[in-house]
Amino acid sequence: MHRACHKIYHSISVNCIICSYSILKSFHFEFRVEINMVFAYASGFGRFLGNCFISYVCTYGFICYGYAVLFPATVKAMGWARGDASIAQTVRALLAVFMSPVVAYVVIRWGVRKSMLFVGILMSVGLVLIGTVMNDLWMWSLLWGIVVGTSFAFVGPVPLQTVATYWFNRYKGTALGIIFTGSVSGGGVAIPSTPGS
Repeated sequence: MHRACHKIYHSISVNCIICSYSILKSFHFEFRVEINMVFAYASGFGRFLGNCFISYVCTYGFICYGYAVLFPATVKAMGWARGDASIAQTVRALLAVFMSPVVAYVVIRWGVRKSMLFVGILMSVGLVLIGTVMNDLWMWSLLWGIVVGTSFAFVGPVPLQTVATYWFNRYKGTALGIIFTGSVSGGGVAIPSTPGS
């Protein structure tokens, strides 16, 4: 694969590792928390919102919006037909949608922190493998379509909406708005910083 594509996938995998670490540090409480002190309220919830925001920047921003630059560079570097290589993106999108009931079950069963941490690591491994060992179309379809697609479902709206709903009694809409702004903010950073954009 072309050196620029290696750098792209490695930088995205580093972002996923950062995201996994921030999730590990953030989600200490997974159910409704009532905090009376103003300082504890501001610092705890601010850190929580910041980590959720970073999660969306790293995953949705860099992977979803960055794909507009990643895909043409990858296809060109590998010499694939766009239609054949697009199958992986279709599989990724379908998995992200149809995995939602499974995600909800896992989040209820094991909690947001454990599930998002595991899947953040899985996504990082998939992206590192794309950047290092991928050289065939079937590997692209497997890694981007299935591994990243499954991971993408677990770091999306279902777990973050769940945890935001438990954390906030008031201002849920504001909290979700701040969290979901991370995807667009990440796209605004990812696209110009990607080589070849």
